[in-house]
Amino acid sequence: MMLHFFFIISSPFFQANLYILFYSFVCLFFSLHPFSSFISFCLYTMSQNDEDVDFDSASDISEMDPESDILAPVQRRIEDQLRRHLQEITQQLHETNNEFTAVQKEREDCGVQLYNAQQQLAKLQETLEKEHEKHNDIQQDHEDKLKLRDDLSGVNEVNTKRIQEMQAQLKKHQDELTKLTETYQKVENFNEELKNQVALEKNAAHKTESDITQLERDKMRQDALVVSLQTQIHNLENQSASIQEQIQTQKTETKLARDTLAEAVSEMEAINMEKKQLVQQWRSSLIGMQRRLDALKKTEEALQQQKEDLQVLENEIGGYRRDIRAMQVENSKLTEFLGRVDNDVLVLEKQLDVLLDRRDKNAQVFTALKNSADKTDEENKVVEGDIKIKTLEVGEVEKDIAKHAKVITDMEAKVLDYLSTQTTLKQESQGALHDIEKIKAGIRAKELQVTQMENELARIRVDTLQARAYNETLETTLADLEKELQARGTMVDKMQQDIRRRNDDIDRKQKQLDQLNHQYEDIISQHSGEQGEHVGPLEATINGLSRAIAAKSAENEALQQEWIKLQTELVDCKNAMNDINEVILDSQSKGTILEQKKDRLLATISQEKQEIAGLQKQAEAMHLEMKRVNTLLNQNANHTESAANDAFLLENDLVRRLEERKREAIQLERKVDEVRSAKRDLIEDMMGCERDIMFWERKLQIARETEMALDPTIGRAEIEKMKKEITYMEQRMAQLQREQKFLIEEMQKLIDHRDIIRTKGQAVQQSSHNNKSGATRLHVEKENARLFKELSNKRQEAQAKERSVKEVLADVEKTASEVDKVQHEIEGLDETIENLQQQLEAARRARDHTEDEKQLRQASLQRLREAEKGTYKLTCYPEEAETEQARLEEGRRTVVNVMEELAQQFPELDSELQELMTMV
Repeated sequence: MMLHFFFIISSPFFQANLYILFYSFVCLFFSLHPFSSFISFCLYTMSQNDEDVDFDSASDISEMDPESDILAPVQRRIEDQLRRHLQEITQQLHETNNEFTAVQKEREDCGVQLYNAQQQLAKLQETLEKEHEKHNDIQQDHEDKLKLRDDLSGVNEVNTKRIQEMQAQLKKHQDELTKLTETYQKVENFNEELKNQVALEKNAAHKTESDITQLERDKMRQDALVVSLQTQIHNLENQSASIQEQIQTQKTETKLARDTLAEAVSEMEAINMEKKQLVQQWRSSLIGMQRRLDALKKTEEALQQQKEDLQVLENEIGGYRRDIRAMQVENSKLTEFLGRVDNDVLVLEKQLDVLLDRRDKNAQVFTALKNSADKTDEENKVVEGDIKIKTLEVGEVEKDIAKHAKVITDMEAKVLDYLSTQTTLKQESQGALHDIEKIKAGIRAKELQVTQMENELARIRVDTLQARAYNETLETTLADLEKELQARGTMVDKMQQDIRRRNDDIDRKQKQLDQLNHQYEDIISQHSGEQGEHVGPLEATINGLSRAIAAKSAENEALQQEWIKLQTELVDCKNAMNDINEVILDSQSKGTILEQKKDRLLATISQEKQEIAGLQKQAEAMHLEMKRVNTLLNQNANHTESAANDAFLLENDLVRRLEERKREAIQLERKVDEVRSAKRDLIEDMMGCERDIMFWERKLQIARETEMALDPTIGRAEIEKMKKEITYMEQRMAQLQREQKFLIEEMQKLIDHRDIIRTKGQAVQQSSHNNKSGATRLHVEKENARLFKELSNKRQEAQAKERSVKEVLADVEKTASEVDKVQHEIEGLDETIENLQQQLEAARRARDHTEDEKQLRQASLQRLREAEKGTYKLTCYPEEAETEQARLEEGRRTVVNVMEELAQQFPELDSELQELMTMV
């Protein structure tokens, strides 16, 4: 095989094809890219091969300009080499064009046929993969929906528990109602006590002036109570505003929830439509498969006919080629083959028996599941009977509640009759009674609403129980259908595998049978003049085999038909599943709506109960206020008289005080004029001081700038760093130039070496072509050994160069580390210099500060001396001192703000501005 391979390689036709391919590749490359990009590519590959070289140097080399003068000799050598190579290829191309066109035509025909077959195969594979992906997606969606259903069932159980808790609360509220009746009797007793108190208060109204002082104290308490009531009203208003905001937020949330529900419904409808489309496509694919099977049958029959014709022709052309011994050997082989076929038939029959047993087992499981479903239906009926009993009990309880409500209304009517008899009370008490009647009417309306809500709750419970029972039945049916689908899917997969395996066996046996037919027809042609001694047993075996093949093909067709039927049943099951899922979704949506209604009703019930409690508290507060109003009416008459007397006295006092204030105002106006004149003098003095301060600040700034300009230490460290960096960059440049020259020399050597290798290969090819015997095995092995030696030598050279490069890099790293150490030392020295400069600056600032303090003290001393002599003039009057101080404080603040803005805009002047701010 190796000799044959080398012979093919050494053939001129193969070499010509290789040269043509290389020529086309070179032309294509230089048509798309310029010659400079080829050079940069060579440089890049060389830099990639050198794995251990420093990253910086590699990046510098890879960024070399291919149009530079350094690469000119390399480019010339490559260009000459490629031109020579192109001339040789063009010469060989003209010689091999004729052969290539003939081979290309044959190859194109074969390629077209192959391409069509591959396209059909690829399309079929794509469709199969898409169908598998869709099937997996549908199964995943189905599993997600099942999980959702389980979550909803858990939520439903939680809601049932809440309903039970609400029933317990209802019982508690009934107990509270009984307590309310007791409190109502207590209120009646309280009314009787009120009457007695009113009579006592009428007697107490005619008491002495000592009682008036007590009444004034009571008035103070009442005022405090009024204030507390106003605060309570304010708090209640805030609470109502917060509740309204909560209602608005809940409305927005409900809108969003409805929008999301609508989107989910639209998406569900789109998914259902896609499911239906997929089922229709599935059906159409099944019909297409049926048609393809029919077409395959027809093509197989046509192929069989052609094979039979070919066998006849071969039998006519063939003669007596093999002897009787070969026939006997063939006969023994045929008997062995027949035994194998019989064994395969037995295995297939056993598999069929196993499949039938599985089908029987599945039927038994199906009957058991049906029985369990019937049992669950009976249990559901029993549960429904229990629910009806419970609803009857709830109705009786509601009747009892209605009876108690009637008794309460009768009691209230009696109380109203009793209160109407007491006509001696005032109009305020009658208004309070009317309010009480309104409150009671509201309580009755609320109780009626509570009963209505309870009736609706009972209906909702019945609806939820019915929906639950329906959901459970649907879940059981869905689980059964899914199990059946899975079983049928596994059956279909197994049958498909069996069909594929049997098709492969049939193809293999068909090939063996064709060979046997050839041999049989040869034997018949050899023994055409003789009788049936040599023909009888073989013919019998052939007939038996043909019958077995026909039976297997019939079984295969039957299995295919069954598979198609199962696929159609699967499609029907999928449709049924989709319908069931839609029903489940409808029932779930109904359940959620009913739960929402229930939650709303419970919320309204709790709100109304709170309102009832609030109304009762208001009724009690009204009683208390009635007492206070009666007491205040008596107090008001006395207070009006005392207020009239006080007002007369106050008028006299006010007239007297106004006259005194007029005199004081005239005196103050005179003082203000004097203070204003003094203020003008002060402002002029301050302006002069500010001008002096600005002048001295400018002088100080100029002095600082001159010091900075004359100081030789400033900027020296930066200059030294720059010099060091320049020297380092120059060294780096020299190193890179050396590496560049070395790489260019290596490139030139590689180009020359490639030319030598090519010339050697051409010489070998020409010698082998002249000898016409091709390359011998020994020659090839010698050539391989020589090439391996050269390769090992080149690798050793490369390793030596890598070692030298690594040593150089180690030296460079050492020098770099030393340079880093020196730089760290220089930075430390710079820091110490900066610290010393800061200390000097701090000392200078302290000196300036002391000088400023000295000047201030001298100025204050001068003022004190002038004050002793009497020549000192005030800058402002004492009355205007506070306003002047406020104005100066505002000016100081504006200056500080300006400094802060400057510090933000110019951060390099932050330290100087901070010092000025501290001074200000």
